[in-house]
Amino acid sequence: MNDTGPRSTAIARAQDGIALSYQRQGCGLPPHARHGHLVASNGHDAWDALSLITAPTLILHGDQDRLTPPDNLSLLAARIPDARTHLFPGARHAYFEECRTEAGPLVEAFLGEGERS
Repeated sequence: MNDTGPRSTAIARAQDGIALSYQRQGCGLPPHARHGHLVASNGHDAWDALSLITAPTLILHGDQDRLTPPDNLSLLAARIPDARTHLFPGARHAYFEECRTEAGPLVEAFLGEGERS
């Protein structure tokens, strides 16, 4: 069964946001690369597969991300069984750079839990 309700709305909003952000910022990519990224993003749909994930999952996101809406964090977490999340206040799309002193230890701790299992 294809659960398209929240996915279709969220994905459409995300794709619109990505396109608008690319238009405004250019994202440092040449036009052919921006186009290729948008084509790939618009054609990617793993919504139905998310509920099949059995691996421990940590979802990280910046609350000021203009390329991928922060609402995606809760959508993914609701769909992936037992997923854990962390939202970085004030961080944008590159939270791993902007919040590296917080992001690095979070990821290391998460991965270390798997080693103890």
